[in-house]
Amino acid sequence: MPRTSHVSDQEFIMSCLHRYLNGDMASDESQRFHALMQQSAYSKSVKDYQEKTGLLQLKFQDIRLNEAERISIQNKISDADTIMTLEKVRISELSSEVKASDLYRKAILLTIIAVVVWGGYTLLKPQSSGIMFDPLNALTYEALAMEEDSSGERLYMPSSDPDEIIHYLKSTPGLNFSPGILAPSPIGWSIEGSSVIDYEILKISVVQYKSEQRHERMFFFNLPGNLKDLPESRQGTSGTFHYQPYASDKINLIAWQHKAETLAVLIGHQSIQDLVKIAESSSELPSD
Repeated sequence: MPRTSHVSDQEFIMSCLHRYLNGDMASDESQRFHALMQQSAYSKSVKDYQEKTGLLQLKFQDIRLNEAERISIQNKISDADTIMTLEKVRISELSSEVKASDLYRKAILLTIIAVVVWGGYTLLKPQSSGIMFDPLNALTYEALAMEEDSSGERLYMPSSDPDEIIHYLKSTPGLNFSPGILAPSPIGWSIEGSSVIDYEILKISVVQYKSEQRHERMFFFNLPGNLKDLPESRQGTSGTFHYQPYASDKINLIAWQHKAETLAVLIGHQSIQDLVKIAESSSELPSD
């Protein structure tokens, strides 16, 4: 009696798969095996076993064989279509590896270039003696934004009292310059309030003025620095008052040395000459 005659069909198929694939199955077993193979469920089991066995062999080859040896073995046991398919897969993988390698090299190259450029800039850039940002653009932006702010939210100290403004500026911590106000207030102009704006790298103070007659606002800024820190401009002189004028299509401003290491900037829609007259008629009153 065959040694496998007492087992179920499923057990029989699974126990004979190895001998069937190796070609050493007994004749009586072979008859039963081929009869069962006519059923699709068992036929699928054989195909699954073959595929998993092949994958297991490939994994062992990956561990013990080099690429050339694996290719040689696969070429001996594979048909032409399989070999062509494997070659396409290898070419695709190699292409992906080459692209990844190229991207990696380009990334490294760009990083090196960036470091070199930044290092050269750091070594060769001119050293600033005070202002580390573009003050004129920053102050112009602040003035225009405050002018459009009808709610007054940009005024941290809304007040028309000069003494309150001076106390606010004097009590603000972290100012490394001497802020002040225009005193007395220019004729036709009244104080609306003040703010200290923190740019992290420096702080600036601003006092906002309003003219009911002109329906305009004017802004008096103080910040740390010297006139030489500002962009070049023709030097203006009116008596003993020395200033640098700057004009744009939206607003005008003049800058002068308020105190040592403290700049004063007056911004408004008036002409440069009118701004100079206002600055001359009011001696800046420092908060300290």
